[in-house]
Amino acid sequence: KEILNVEGITCDHCVKTVKEAIIKNIGVVSVDVDIEKKITVIFDEKIAKSKEMVQEIEDIGFEVMI
Repeated sequence: KEILNVEGITCDHCVKTVKEAIIKNIGVVSVDVDIEKKITVIFDEKIAKSKEMVQEIEDIGFEVMI
């Protein structure tokens, strides 16, 4: 489980966009994105890598605060 703080989430469309970017990763079990800029990702650490998820979030225009 990983909790990421993301800047730039301002609406439901942003929530949907971020969720879709993460959930497609193999090994990701669930993603909860809230409007308060927190993303909770449950994933199999042997398959999915948090570094890759962070990169995907940043690639679509959001900033991940670690």
